Amino acid sequence: MLVEKRPGWAIDEISCLAATLYVALFSSYREHTRSFRGSNPTWLKAPKDLKERIRQSRSAVETGFLAAIDRVASLYDAPTRNVLGASPGEIRLADATRIVPSAQVDCVLTSPPSCTRIDYTAATRIELAVVDALLKVDTVELNRSMIGTTKVPTRDVERNDAWGTTCLSFLDDVQAHKSKASGGYYLRTHLDYFDKMHRSMVNMTGALKDEGYAIMILQDSYYKDVHNDVPKVISEMAHSCGLALEQRADFRSPNCMSRINPRAPSRSLRTGAVESVLVFRKAN
Repeated sequence: MLVEKRPGWAIDEISCLAATLYVALFSSYREHTRSFRGSNPTWLKAPKDLKERIRQSRSAVETGFLAAIDRVASLYDAPTRNVLGASPGEIRLADATRIVPSAQVDCVLTSPPSCTRIDYTAATRIELAVVDALLKVDTVELNRSMIGTTKVPTRDVERNDAWGTTCLSFLDDVQAHKSKASGGYYLRTHLDYFDKMHRSMVNMTGALKDEGYAIMILQDSYYKDVHNDVPKVISEMAHSCGLALEQRADFRSPNCMSRINPRAPSRSLRTGAVESVLVFRKAN
């Protein structure tokens, strides 16, 4: 550990220096585990047995860590334009599906998880392992609480008319799909995704000042051969929350996660994904 854990101490209380050093440590460990990267670029494969584990000498770990510190330090020397000037900044940690921030804000800028069944805790296996001694959370429950988790929810999730007609129609298509487990596992994980997204939208709206803006970057996806128009779904959810869509811009992205699996039955239908920038305004 780079810091000493004390009773009653939380990980978000570490100093700026310690946080910077942890970023460097994460980077160096990712370099050491490069051979475990799979076709999915977001996570690392776990070794099947002890023989496959990577063993590094202390000097190699130290050399990699120091090199990573140099890379992080170089970012401070890079010629950048400070668009915020001397404006103060504050970072708070919270679960947007459960908590409404106490302070209202003028603008929210976010890129929530796509509905592509990506295990985001697997994407940070290295980081979670490094800070494991400092955490107060169960990683299994952390995985289950994530938006877009691959874990089946332990609670029953009911459809909500506030999700909009596009979302409910998509869920009907998933449930009726002939593929195995469509009406079970896959339906329940999609219900969980849209439920969490809606709760986050409600809380995000509550955190905005009147006339405040919410800017969201979203990507469409597929379930088998069924198109999941997430940007349209979120636009309808936003409307039910009191957010008006002021502007939308679409961009074709070749980095479509649904094309990674070469055995996907509808892979040939997917030439990429559409990423959308949605600008909402909160009405008075």
